[in-house]
Amino acid sequence: MKLHEMSAQYEQLYQIADSIEEKVFEDTLQAIEEPLREKAINIAKLILTWDDDISTLDNEIKRLKALKKSIETRQNQTREYLLFSLNKAGIKKVNDVKYPLTIRNNTKINVYDFSRLPDRFIRYKPGEPDKIAIKKAINEKETVPGAESIDTQTIKIG
Repeated sequence: MKLHEMSAQYEQLYQIADSIEEKVFEDTLQAIEEPLREKAINIAKLILTWDDDISTLDNEIKRLKALKKSIETRQNQTREYLLFSLNKAGIKKVNDVKYPLTIRNNTKINVYDFSRLPDRFIRYKPGEPDKIAIKKAINEKETVPGAESIDTQTIKIG
């Protein structure tokens, strides 16, 4: 029998308590109460088992996040090593059918002093500079207080 069915029987018994003999009430109450208590204990055990499962999963998530971060760090370091080595050798492109490599020059915006940016360069998404507007202004030879244009390189694989 399900817990909610047992609870309903318990409630029904109390509703008719005044119309039945005390001995019958106590016997029926005991017959309902004991399985109800057992069911409640079993459900409590299940809940605690889930606590253990949740804790195990939280630990696994932490472990996997750390592993992911480690792999991303190695990937970025290796990418920088490849970029450095190709630049040192003066190679800007490697033609390969499966893994073509091309060094591209990029320009990104570095906001070094957010507080100095004019309002027209602030997005009204809480606290984010509008780098697209800043880049456009800098490309048009406008001085943008608090921001500068920085030339960088990335490597495209594939």
